[in-house]
Amino acid sequence: MPLDHRSSQRTGLAVLGVGFLLSVVGRGLGESFTVFLLPISQSFGWDRAEVVSIYSLTALCGGLASPLIGRLFDRYGPRIVFSLGLALLGGAFLAAAHAQQLWQFRVSIGFSVGLGVACIGNVPNSILLGRWFGRRLPTAMAVIYSAMGAGVLVMLPLAQMLIERLGWRTAYLWLGVGVLLLLLPLALLPWRRFASGS
Repeated sequence: MPLDHRSSQRTGLAVLGVGFLLSVVGRGLGESFTVFLLPISQSFGWDRAEVVSIYSLTALCGGLASPLIGRLFDRYGPRIVFSLGLALLGGAFLAAAHAQQLWQFRVSIGFSVGLGVACIGNVPNSILLGRWFGRRLPTAMAVIYSAMGAGVLVMLPLAQMLIERLGWRTAYLWLGVGVLLLLLPLALLPWRRFASGS
């Protein structure tokens, strides 16, 4: 096997690994609101319908943002889009840790998390993987879709443990800081090579 071909395969697998990890973080944190719902509603005395509206807004924003994310990816590339996604997620969780009103949760967890998850979700991952896997794109995307389940399996128990030990505000704070810390290793990746394709 030629050296260039092996190098290209390794880079393609690295791209797949990065996409998998980002999907774990995005989907896991996007779904984590389900474990925050009860303590938040108890803290403020809000009924379930009001609190669930936050989660509904997350799903709505994530879906509606997809065409915009594709355009941003075409114009600015994966480094900017993925970094924006992590920044939105981390910032949203930090803001939620200090929120006092329902509208503040709707803006942070509803709007910002929805956009953040879209920025590191299926749309940018499918564009990037399409440049590397060609006919094997369905297999690569199956790996990305499996990350969604992995994200729920990892992040929800982590969020629940943090809530039980530290309270929901501190849990949001730690999760937000953790996501923002991921920006540094993300920035150090060879994005020009990743974006160039096979």
